[in-house]
Amino acid sequence: MPLKALHIFFITAAFLLTLGLAAWAFNIYLKTGETAFAVYGGGSALSGIVLFGYVIYFWRKMKGIQ
Repeated sequence: MPLKALHIFFITAAFLLTLGLAAWAFNIYLKTGETAFAVYGGGSALSGIVLFGYVIYFWRKMKGIQ
């Protein structure tokens, strides 16, 4: 597997993990009302947005490279 594809795979996996963590944290927040879980969910969602932007940036930058 080329290094470019491996990099995109791991960044995409990390993005999906952050979305899962955000969903879990917000679900716990709705059940318990603890603000720490809302902060954790918000941080995870923000990390997911950053990772999504990075994978798009990387994809465009490496478009011509095999």
